[in-house]
Amino acid sequence: MQRALRETVGHGPAWNRRWIRLQEAARQFAVDGEGRAADIAARLGYADQSHLVNGFRAATGPPPG
Repeated sequence: MQRALRETVGHGPAWNRRWIRLQEAARQFAVDGEGRAADIAARLGYADQSHLVNGFRAATGPPPG
């Protein structure tokens, strides 16, 4: 299954899981706003707010907000 995912999407399961979680974070930032980053991080299973913001910045360029 890992091989099929990599051949189909171009990335492995860990990357896809991270990308889906970041998409959900982006959706929640659009609804809740940046002031709720700690709450969003906790809901999505990040260790803390900085891990979420750093992952978001690495994937998209700008920080959320």
